[in-house]
Amino acid sequence: LALWAFSVIGTIVQYGGFKVRRREGRIEVEHGLLQRTFHGIDVDRVQTVVVKESFVRRMFGYCELSVGKIDSAVQDSQDGAPQARGMVIHPFVKTSRVPDLVGGLLPEFADMPEQTVRPAPVALRRAIVRKGVIRSTVFWLMVGAILGRIGLEAGLRSGALAIDAGMLALCETAFAAAVALFIIAFALNVVDAVLWHRSSVLGFMSITNGGLSKTTAVFPRKKIQFGYVKTNPFQRGAHVAIVNARTAAGVGGITEQLWDVPEEEAARWLEWV
Repeated sequence: LALWAFSVIGTIVQYGGFKVRRREGRIEVEHGLLQRTFHGIDVDRVQTVVVKESFVRRMFGYCELSVGKIDSAVQDSQDGAPQARGMVIHPFVKTSRVPDLVGGLLPEFADMPEQTVRPAPVALRRAIVRKGVIRSTVFWLMVGAILGRIGLEAGLRSGALAIDAGMLALCETAFAAAVALFIIAFALNVVDAVLWHRSSVLGFMSITNGGLSKTTAVFPRKKIQFGYVKTNPFQRGAHVAIVNARTAAGVGGITEQLWDVPEEEAARWLEWV
């Protein structure tokens, strides 16, 4: 709670007095309570419009609106820090206001085709396995805890280890805590996988990845550097694929992707690209 409170205070100080405007072919942003910061960017350098909805923001119907832009690898001459990737054009805006805001600041990105393609039904099972097991650090910590307990019991039975009652009770408590942590983390990962399956969408010029948090990237067709479809043996057996759209945002480009799209829809998207 303390860290969250400091984060909120830091955000208020950083983005207080936020202003954004469109001036001919440029977007200009200024913000900051203690130190005023000004950013300007040519619209031609904008590659994507990104809508980020964290779990807390989604509860209140708000999001962060930013743009992905072409960055360089050079460092800022003033403080020597690398240039930040992208630029926030509204840190806390009602999600329902996003179309109007984009239409006023970036009309080039406002007229996008509707999103229609969702992950395949089999993607739900695959997402639960991927998020809850394969990519879950807590799961593998649990495996290590189980193996450690098995080794401890084997050592006690064979007489190779001698531990007093207090230390043994501490080990039992640590193992119980690890089990509880895994159960909680697994439940959250399952919920995240279900929400991802329900809210993730592929459009011809947009990709939405949902879950406990949600991110939507919108990119006009002329901003797509190239697109490709990627599969592994398990995906080929399930007839799904990963859709990848590469833009020139950032330093060297950024790839937006959506997992486990039906292979026929992925092929149709790739043919359109």
